[in-house]
Parts: sequence; C-alpha cells; structure tokens
Amino acid sequence: MPPKLILHIGCPKTGTTTLQKWLYENRDFLLESGIYLPTSIGSPNNRCLSAAFDPQKSMNDGIVSRFCTAHSLPNSCHLTFKKKALEVFENEAKKVSSDFFIITSEHFHQLLDGEDSVVELSEFLHGFFASILVVCSFREQYSMCRSRYFTALKMGKSQPFYETLRGCSLNSHPYNHLNSARLWSSVFGKDNFCAEVYSPESASNAVENFLNASGLADRTKGLKLDIPRANKSPGHSGLILLRQLNALFKECDGFSAEQQLKLRHLLLEHPISSHGHFHNQKEAVRIFKEFSDSNAEFGREFLALSGNPFVFAPEVASESLNIPLDEVADAFTRVLRKLA
Repeated sequence: MPPKLILHIGCPKTGTTTLQKWLYENRDFLLESGIYLPTSIGSPNNRCLSAAFDPQKSMNDGIVSRFCTAHSLPNSCHLTFKKKALEVFENEAKKVSSDFFIITSEHFHQLLDGEDSVVELSEFLHGFFASILVVCSFREQYSMCRSRYFTALKMGKSQPFYETLRGCSLNSHPYNHLNSARLWSSVFGKDNFCAEVYSPESASNAVENFLNASGLADRTKGLKLDIPRANKSPGHSGLILLRQLNALFKECDGFSAEQQLKLRHLLLEHPISSHGHFHNQKEAVRIFKEFSDSNAEFGREFLALSGNPFVFAPEVASESLNIPLDEVADAFTRVLRKLA
C-alpha cells in the first residue's frame, strides 16, 4: 500500500523552523517508527516542492539555488527547475515503503494563494499517496505580522515597521486565515484538513501540536518534545540596530553577502540587542478588531469553537531605550572585531 501523506503547510511564524529541525534531527528514529522524511526536495524545509508549484515562479531562494547548483541547472529557469524537482521527488517517493510520509514547508501556505496552484499540487501528490492529510497551524495576525517583520530584517530588508503593519489586512493572503483554510479544505476535502492554533505567548509547543494534529503522537513516544525555539526575536534595540545595519549595506557595497550575514548574526548575539520591548499597541488593537469577525467564523468552521479562537492580550508600552552610548559603541566595536 502507498504511504499516507501528512502535508504540513505552515502557516509561517508558527514554529515551523523548530518543527522541521526536530523532525530531521530525529529522522532515523522516525523511519524506524514507519514515518519517512524526504531528502530530495530540500531539508529540513522541503522548500523545493512548494517552489515548484509557486504561481509567481520565483527563484529567489537559497534552498532553490542550492538545488539548482547540485543538479547543474540554471538559476533563472523555473520550468527546468520544476521538472527536475518533481522528477527527483517522484524517484524518491516510489521507493518508500513506510506507513507515513511527511512533507513540510510553510511556503506552501505562503506561495500557493490561489485555487489553480493548490489543485495542481493536489493532483500531483495524489499520484503517490493512499491518502493526504493537510495540517496547518494558525497564529493571531498582529503577532504573526511582528514576527514576519523580524524575519524580513534578518533577510536584509530595511523598511520601517509601519510598512509591514500596513500590509496586515483582510485583503492580504498570508493573514486571512478563513480564506486560507477554505481554499485548502475545498481542494483536499474538509475531512482531510486539520487546523490548529499556535500561540507563542502561551508557550505553545509546535512539535507536540503537529504530532497530535497528524495522529503521529503514539509513534513518537520516547522522543523529547520540549525543545528551544529555533527563531527568537530580539528586543526593540536589536531590531533598530539591525534595520540601520541593513540600510548601511544598501548604501555601501563594501560588504560581501557572507560578511553581511555574519554581521547580522554577531549583532543579534550581542546582549545589547535584547533591550526593550517591540510593540505598537494602536496597530495591535486595529488588527485584532479588523480580523475579529473573520477569525470567529474561522473558529466555528475549522476548530468547532464559538467565538474568536485568538485572545487579545494587551501588552506593555515600548520600554524606554536609555542605553548608554558607550555600550552601543562597545557593541559595534566588538562585532567588527569578531568580523575581522
């Protein structure tokens, strides 16, 4: 019998990196338990398969670039990349004799925002698996938006926070959970779609949530589930310094891509980056109210809940950032000294 597929699609900023790291660190144990994790489409993030069905056909991704280099493919032709990615996945999937097969990438949710691309993915996957369960974790929109802003800065962006907040609306695909859940459940079937809520404020465990949602908890008994988060946001000072550093890189071409990455990492490692609390109370209230009705309907349809599944937790105002200038100077000189 073909294996059963657990297709984990995200959402972004719901502990996906932590989950993926845990899965592949325990790959051998999971294989002995009848659970297979692919290696041909990127790991621990199976990014190449989601990129293959990206309706925008974007090739601007490190995992995709490494795949193209490994297979001697041009980095600019999506059609060639897609053909090869599907070919290597098909060759791998046909050899699997495990009971379960897991595919995980938050880019499925992020990139596949229309019915045509999701249908194409579904038709492809149903050629290899006896059944498919789509698992998706959802996070309160303002919290998700704030976390995405930090990710953007880590990737070299330098826009102010208000520009990211402006994109958080009911009309924006990554944030409208009701529309996303309806899209994926309509294509794969509502009985084959499992939604769950992720809340970093309540120490939500992304690994445990996924195992329970996918029905694999019994097969993973004995494995440690309480692991540190892979991505931890810095304080207000760290985000400000990181944004200014990225702006400097744009103005000055004297830093290589490797040096830029190292400088960002060193800056975020320094204790000065933990000062302050990054928050915009006005926008937090606006976003929560804007999504309130839609989230309540999402909760009723997909979580069997009455009312909004997300709780609004008022946060303290941003802390004063009275950091001595000599401490700021010391941080930068230490970072530059380490780079040298």
